[in-house]
Amino acid sequence: MGESFLYSMNAVLPVFLLALLGFAFQKTGILGDSFFSGANKLMFRVSLPVSLYLDILSCGSFSLSDGGAVLFVVSGILVLFLLLILFVPLFVKGNPQRGAFIQGVYRTNIAILCLPLMKNMFGDEGGKVMALILPFSILLFNALAVVVLSVFAPEDKKKTKKELLSSILKSIVTNPLIIGIVLGLLSAAIGLKLPAFAEKTLNYVGDLTVPLALIALGGRFSVKTMKTGLPLLLSAVVLRCFLVPAAAVGAAILCGFRGVELGAIFVVFGSPSAVSGYVMAESMGSDYDLAGRILLTTTIVSALSLFLGIFLLRYFQFI
Repeated sequence: MGESFLYSMNAVLPVFLLALLGFAFQKTGILGDSFFSGANKLMFRVSLPVSLYLDILSCGSFSLSDGGAVLFVVSGILVLFLLLILFVPLFVKGNPQRGAFIQGVYRTNIAILCLPLMKNMFGDEGGKVMALILPFSILLFNALAVVVLSVFAPEDKKKTKKELLSSILKSIVTNPLIIGIVLGLLSAAIGLKLPAFAEKTLNYVGDLTVPLALIALGGRFSVKTMKTGLPLLLSAVVLRCFLVPAAAVGAAILCGFRGVELGAIFVVFGSPSAVSGYVMAESMGSDYDLAGRILLTTTIVSALSLFLGIFLLRYFQFI
């Protein structure tokens, strides 16, 4: 039990301590909103795409056996999305609230949290498995977000079928993370060898990703009242942090997944709601206040839920 406890602490605690450090910087005025906004842009547009490019390039090639976790994750995201589309409108009345709730539950902070967690848990092998899962998950998350926020948009924000398709394609083609992943796959396919100076420079840039992303994540938090729409918020938190990861891991174990692949499945489905979901909710007329509260609360609660999940999986020797 002691080994499992230390393993879980070493995987989860550094991630959330960096976010807490960002929150402290914001509260004490050491860093201001302009820094956190700029850091977020630098991470999303430059350092994270570079980090993903290098991770994929260093993997060289993938075998067919590596695709099992990818297929499970993609299938799981689609099943979860369809269930939410079917059942959430029965219990949530306002369209803006429906869109924010559904996106807050199915879409996780995969790019920011999953990579550092997997590397803390499994080292380079964890990075390889997550690098393979990321392109498909990010593509799917973005496409489904455009769909759900359009379907449940206010009347003046609704898109035609042509506009919807255009938005989905644009969200994919212009996404810096997807661009970094595609370039990594192409470079690996042709066996590209970077000059030493270029590799070292890109590694410096990529190494900015984890501290920059987590400090910016903590620094962008603003503690607001949680009393408004509390039942809806609590429902989203319980689903996102406990029920969804428990169902996903249970199904994965029954399917025979173990070790690093099972860890990746848990991290993908157990991570908190995505930061980018809040931005999209605001731009597409959804309830961005609800989206922001889901983001904040699931991030806080996931410090506990991720620790418990990793501890239990390690203790029962599934990972």
